[in-house]
Amino acid sequence: MKPPTACLMSKLKCLLFTGLLLQTSSTDVTTIGSYSIGGSVSTASDSTQQCLAGNWTSFEPTTKTSVCRLCPAGWYCAAGSAMRPCSSTAKVYCPEGSERPLPVALGYYAIDSYYAVGGGFGNQKICPRGSYCIDGTKHLCPAGRFGSSLQQWQSSCTGICSAGFYCPAGSISSRQLPCEMAAVFCPPGSAAPLAVSPGFYSIGFNPNNESNLKSFEDSSTSSGAVGMGWVSGTGVGRVAQMECDLGHYCPSDGLRRVCPAGRFGGSTGLTSSQCSGPCALGHFCPPGSTSPREQPCGHSSLFCPPGSALPQRVHFGYYSVLGEDDVSRGAERPCEPGSYCGEDAVKRPCPPGRWGGTFALNDSSCSGPCAEGYYCPLGSLSRFEVMCGDPGRLCPEGSARPIYVPLGYYSTGGNSSTRYAAEVAPAGSYAIDGMLFACPAGFYGMDSGLASASCSGPCTIPGYYCPEGSTSPVMRLCGGDSVWCPAGTVAPLQVSSGFYTADYSSYSSSLGLQPCPPGQWRNLTAISASGSLQEWSARNSSGEVGGLRDAPECQLCPDGTYKAVVGDGQELCRPCNVRFAVSTIDRLVCECKSSLLKQHVSGMVVYFNVSSGQCSVLATQQVEAMSDRLWSLLLSATDMPPNSDSALTRWRQFPCEPGFVCEHGVRRRCPAGFFGSLAQETRPFCSGPCAAGFYCPAGSTSQFQLACGNPNVFCPEGSPQPQEVSAGFYSNEDDGTGKLRSSQKICPPGYYCSGGLRYPCPAGTFTDLNGTVSPNCLGPCQRGHYCESASTSSRQFPCGNSSVYCPEGSALPQLAHQGFYTAATGVDAGAVAFWDPFNSTNSVELPCEPGYYCTGGVKYPCPPGTFGWRYGMYTATCSGLCAAGYYCPSYLAPQPAAPSYTIWPGRPQVSATTFECGSVGHFCPKGSSYPLAVSGGFYSTGGGNSNGNITRSKQIICPAGSFCQGAVPYLCPSGTYGSSPGLTMKQCTDTCPAGFYCPAGTAVPRPCGPGEYS
Repeated sequence: MKPPTACLMSKLKCLLFTGLLLQTSSTDVTTIGSYSIGGSVSTASDSTQQCLAGNWTSFEPTTKTSVCRLCPAGWYCAAGSAMRPCSSTAKVYCPEGSERPLPVALGYYAIDSYYAVGGGFGNQKICPRGSYCIDGTKHLCPAGRFGSSLQQWQSSCTGICSAGFYCPAGSISSRQLPCEMAAVFCPPGSAAPLAVSPGFYSIGFNPNNESNLKSFEDSSTSSGAVGMGWVSGTGVGRVAQMECDLGHYCPSDGLRRVCPAGRFGGSTGLTSSQCSGPCALGHFCPPGSTSPREQPCGHSSLFCPPGSALPQRVHFGYYSVLGEDDVSRGAERPCEPGSYCGEDAVKRPCPPGRWGGTFALNDSSCSGPCAEGYYCPLGSLSRFEVMCGDPGRLCPEGSARPIYVPLGYYSTGGNSSTRYAAEVAPAGSYAIDGMLFACPAGFYGMDSGLASASCSGPCTIPGYYCPEGSTSPVMRLCGGDSVWCPAGTVAPLQVSSGFYTADYSSYSSSLGLQPCPPGQWRNLTAISASGSLQEWSARNSSGEVGGLRDAPECQLCPDGTYKAVVGDGQELCRPCNVRFAVSTIDRLVCECKSSLLKQHVSGMVVYFNVSSGQCSVLATQQVEAMSDRLWSLLLSATDMPPNSDSALTRWRQFPCEPGFVCEHGVRRRCPAGFFGSLAQETRPFCSGPCAAGFYCPAGSTSQFQLACGNPNVFCPEGSPQPQEVSAGFYSNEDDGTGKLRSSQKICPPGYYCSGGLRYPCPAGTFTDLNGTVSPNCLGPCQRGHYCESASTSSRQFPCGNSSVYCPEGSALPQLAHQGFYTAATGVDAGAVAFWDPFNSTNSVELPCEPGYYCTGGVKYPCPPGTFGWRYGMYTATCSGLCAAGYYCPSYLAPQPAAPSYTIWPGRPQVSATTFECGSVGHFCPKGSSYPLAVSGGFYSTGGGNSNGNITRSKQIICPAGSFCQGAVPYLCPSGTYGSSPGLTMKQCTDTCPAGFYCPAGTAVPRPCGPGEYS
């Protein structure tokens, strides 16, 4: 193996490669560790010499000689030996030319060389600052220590880091990095800053004067934080932490801060601005306080709540509270309701007659005087502090105690427990123990200041009564028809059930109406507008519409008037004297005004005179001397039958008779449509409604009073008179006699109604509506349909099928004639036909057109091969077969066997000669539907030649002695013969045989005659 002529590898690899050759070469290479001399290669024994220690043999390929070279760094070469790696450890190294490894010196470390690949360390280097070197390996000085000089060989390096600084691994100075933030500190030997513990603060020193610890305020905050040490840029480093002292707190930022005003620091190591807590109640704490009772609050006009930084002045209307004594008050409190607090902050009760309803009142007027009807003792909280008491006492505004009501007076204002004024008892009342009572019913009081329940005496005038509080023995007229007052009555009595005091049924009225009672009138203007009163009265008496049912109701007389008599006219409503009286709610009388009553002295009676319509005055002596009869004449209205007493002073009642109803003291006939068979009837509809089929005028005593009448009228239950059957209605048909119809029903669909009877719609007509009145009903049945009697639809029944038709108004379907077909008519005939595939609604029959035949109402086209030239055909033969020489395709679709020129009209033909057969190659026998091709060996005939042979009607086989081509016959050429019919080739059967001769058209060859040959 020869070495390369040029080495392209690195120098070291090249040497290794060459050395490898030297170590593995055969005998033509110099022995390892030797070099050759004399320029020739020989054995080691006589031609080599050993290299010196520190050298190795290098082979020179060009001269094929070996030379000694220095051993490379990282390797060592012993005398006469090969190059060896220095070592795998850093404890030794081999510089260039080494004969053995050298130990690395203390304070040095081994480094690689350029040739070290595959070898060992090739040099040593002095240990730099910040490191120490042992056994040839370099290490960083441990964190917390530093190495300020070269060639350190111990892990302690130069020494530990200075206080106030910290030294990461590899530091070269005892003050490598300053510990300058207040939140951290660095004792001697610090590898990294230590965080200041909560409740502690950091301290430091000036590096230029290490014995001088420093303390100063942290100017970077506004909280008065104080720290011992150095803030960045001051040149002071933090060296230790100290526990926060009394009156201070130290959060985790390493700064010491004074406890804020209002709080105290009673222990060391506090971490929050809350310190030990708020200043105690009744005391205040300046900044830096160490006790919750640092300073007492002071005067009683001052107060210090918990957490006070300074004493506070008690507000106007407040007083100080809490605390151990007057100089340690801990709060202020608003003066409670019922008291007031002045400038001296002393609480005092509100004086009698006044009250304090809110907090913080500040003068003796408090909230104001006590309310009317109440009194306020000392220290009252409300203007309604104590109710005055029973009605015998009263309390004006600002009362400190109640005042008793004088005799003959009654207390007023407020309620029964809160009276605040007194008035004399007026007429019609009496007063006891400060309470006012109305004179009881049945008594009257003419004078003021009465003090007895009997007042001025009892009321005993018949037809009158005295309600509670009456001032006259004739205080009230008994009233209307529903009450009566016998002698000695203290209040009106209700008329007994089934009795009456007034009978208006016999009241004379030109209109036949029951009169309006006192206090009411009837407006007859509407009646006058609809015709004369006499006409209306006639309708009313006959029971027609326009009678009682639509009569105007009675209505109250206008306000400011009264009506004490029976009657309808508005003129009976007389005016009250507006100066002295007003109308009552029921408009029966006028009531004298209270202002008029007050104008008269005690002992005078003011009353309303019904006859004169005026308020009058009587002295007490006149009242006492007046008899019952005089009172009646003086006060009452005119008597009216059947009673002798007035309409407002009834004093008798009567039992009700059959046919009448009595309610509210008035007797009236039982209303029309009802009957009354009993006496003392009170029900408004008496015994009940009139029976169905009958009618009952007013005052009827039987439910079958009168029979209804003919079918054109009906009487439902409760009929006052018969009712005409409405147009489009019929009376019920279940009445056997026809005289007792009781209801009407609307005419149903399929019927029309006239004169109260119903009739079925005639056949051919219909109605689908209720209430039809015309005999023609709604109209004729719709075309295409038929309507039997009583039909309810214009399409009651579809006509049927194609064999029948129904014109408009059909009662039954009509059978279509032979030769006619049925169809739909009208503008919508096409749509009807489309939607009616079964021809069930045809409405007309039409004659069959030429080309068609009709049977059973259906139109059919004449079949192919036929024609139809006239109307009304009804058999499939139509007018006959198509003529010979012509074809009739009718409705046929194109046929494959037909010639291309064939015409396919898609409709039947009306002529026997519509389409000519066409060409000589086709023929059309009689009844053809399309041309037929002439068969091979045949020829067409018929039709003559005058028309160009286009009406051929038959084909004939070519006879013997001829042939047919293109449906044309030709004679067999001379020299040939045709022995059979139907030949198609020009050669016919064959050529004429020898000894025979064949002229043109020969069927059988002819023998040559004697003396002839062929």
